[in-house]
Amino acid sequence: MKFSYALIKKMVPGLPSIHKVKNELYLKAFDVESASGDVININLPPNRWADASSHWGIAKELAAIFNLKCIFNPLKGFANKKLKGKKTVKVEIKNNKLCPRYLAFSFSISKIGDSPGWMQNILKNCGLRPINAVVDIMNYIMLETGQPLHAFDAERVFKGIVVRKAKNNEKIVAIDGSEFNLDESDLVIADYQKPLAIAGIKGGKTSEINVNTKNIIVESANFDSANIYKTSKKIGLKTDASLRFSHGLSPELADIGIKRASVLLREICGAKLESITDIYPKKRPEIILKFDLEKLNNLIGFEFDKKTVSDILQRLGFSLTSPAGLSAGHINFVKPPSLRTDINIFEDLAEEVARIYGLNNIKSKAPIVSLKIAETDTIITLKEKIREIMVLVGFSEVYNYSFSEKKEDSSIEILNPISRDKKFLRTSLMSGLLKNIEDNYRFFDAIKIFEIGKVFEEGGKEYWKLAAGIYLRPKDDLRLKNGLWSKGNFKSENSLRELKGVLEELFNRLGIKNFYFKEEGEFLKIFAGQKDLLGNLLIYSDKLSLGCKSVFEIDLEKLSEIYKGDLEYALISPYPIIERDVSMYINEKLKVGLIFDSIKNLGILDIARIDIVDYYREKEDEKKKLSITLRFVFQSTKQTLSDEEVNQKISKIIEDLQSKFSVIIR
Repeated sequence: MKFSYALIKKMVPGLPSIHKVKNELYLKAFDVESASGDVININLPPNRWADASSHWGIAKELAAIFNLKCIFNPLKGFANKKLKGKKTVKVEIKNNKLCPRYLAFSFSISKIGDSPGWMQNILKNCGLRPINAVVDIMNYIMLETGQPLHAFDAERVFKGIVVRKAKNNEKIVAIDGSEFNLDESDLVIADYQKPLAIAGIKGGKTSEINVNTKNIIVESANFDSANIYKTSKKIGLKTDASLRFSHGLSPELADIGIKRASVLLREICGAKLESITDIYPKKRPEIILKFDLEKLNNLIGFEFDKKTVSDILQRLGFSLTSPAGLSAGHINFVKPPSLRTDINIFEDLAEEVARIYGLNNIKSKAPIVSLKIAETDTIITLKEKIREIMVLVGFSEVYNYSFSEKKEDSSIEILNPISRDKKFLRTSLMSGLLKNIEDNYRFFDAIKIFEIGKVFEEGGKEYWKLAAGIYLRPKDDLRLKNGLWSKGNFKSENSLRELKGVLEELFNRLGIKNFYFKEEGEFLKIFAGQKDLLGNLLIYSDKLSLGCKSVFEIDLEKLSEIYKGDLEYALISPYPIIERDVSMYINEKLKVGLIFDSIKNLGILDIARIDIVDYYREKEDEKKKLSITLRFVFQSTKQTLSDEEVNQKISKIIEDLQSKFSVIIR
């Protein structure tokens, strides 16, 4: 925002050069974009627009910084006397929340000419175009005090002014000829026939003043900041007035601005004040904050004395009160200036004291705290471990958007999506992985990918999940190195078995015990412990160049509850291993997992592991037979096992399988 430094110096005599002012504003939380000649360009902090978006506001700030006096009084010259026998402008406010205050002063003017040269120069320096004396005074008051004003031709206002919501599809032509289509969420200034202006944003063509105007109504109002911001953004019109109203001006400023305008209209245009209307049904409550010096020092980390704090607050225009019997330096309650709508809590006061004192003058001091060993976040540790394992077994990590195109059960719809195909927050990671596979399967014989990310549910709940997907393309030379597949025997179940094996490897490396799988419909449910459902494993049967794909998804929140951290590794046995292969025919519908569970339940010692080394179907007499070969690896941690001991264990296993599952040993 551009400011005339000459006008600021007129308000605060004794200010140093513009470059020194620029440097001091930098140190006091104001970003100065440029400062040269008579123009200083300041990027105001968002919370300071209410009081500092004017020359008067910046002048008061500089007076506090340099410990000078701001001599400008916007109410000087205004005679606050009753106008007897004058008919006031009728004003009706339909919504006091959207318009807390509305002032309408009516004036009679003999002639509207040009504004004086000094005013035109200030307007030009601040980026505004001079038009005529009345319009220029309205714009100048906004620059000087921060209060936007608007002047209507009184002869073109029918019966009075109504502040109301716009009607659906109500159209208004602005002063510059632009047409805007409004709805019931927008606020307009109207008379009893037509809209006159878009409240707080732009005046309308129908009530525009011209050189022949003899009577004017000057509007000075206060509007709801959120409503002005939404309308301005919706219709694509940003003005100097809308920027100020969008940041929340004080209702008290409306009175100051219009009274200052009355003085200039009289001095420059010879205008005569005919009537005053002020509708202010619910006054803004005064903010009075309890002050605690000890609390201030603890918050800032610096020992301020009472005199310094009192001096800074008074320079900023705060009113201080102290109970009777206490010294003048003691502060008990603080009342912020009425225009400082950003001061609402004690911490705001502390910030002002530290800012004006100078953050560069406050020496840093290390806080004295009790130290304890940092606690490890289980989820973070688990995610790092999972990434390490998944990469180790040949998977690549992917990152997908947290948005999805399709609405799923309990999906949360985004109000302002980044694109039309990303309207919902995802409830699963599976769809993203399947899309990755579909987009890339043409370029690879096999795809193995995983993702760790958040999913979302209604009510704002979010969860960390792990999903992995695999795609396998059939080829003549496709083999698994452990003998699982053979030429011509490529089924969709192969991707499921490999992914299931990956999941088992993951659980084993994480030290997750007692996990198992249960088939339910098209899903293979993944359980751990007694009844903890961790997730699902699923085969997709649709054909991608005759290949197959499978995915699983597990809940990391639940997994973290049973994850115990790093495994404690046992010593490697110094004794040799003995292997035995057992080949058998089994029922085609028999799940291999049941065979493993049965062997485990026998409680046979010294079984290091069991591997499936062969798995195929063959036809014999038009009947399908399913053949598997299990490789048993035996190893003791106490002694060398003999062949006789191993043979006895194998015999016990075979007898159990034959009795329970009617397997046929080959």
